[in-house]
Amino acid sequence: MRILLDSNVLVSAFVLNSPRMLALIDAITLNHTLVLPSYVAGELRDVASAIAADVDVLLSGDGHFAPLDMRRPEVMTPRQFLEKYG
Repeated sequence: MRILLDSNVLVSAFVLNSPRMLALIDAITLNHTLVLPSYVAGELRDVASAIAADVDVLLSGDGHFAPLDMRRPEVMTPRQFLEKYG
């Protein structure tokens, strides 16, 4: 099968390093074809850049990264940022 993973699933697999997510990536890459559209690659680049730059907050308008529950960077929408820090 050809499988497209949303960027939040890929980030979860690589950032959180949980056994379940790593098993998912293994199952897909060993038995199927992973499809990686440019918009997903762009989102992954943005998150990896934020982590590498050691930023405190990652603002995302689409909410894709909110379920990741990362301690750092803190992921929030612009509205949440303004409510908390504005």
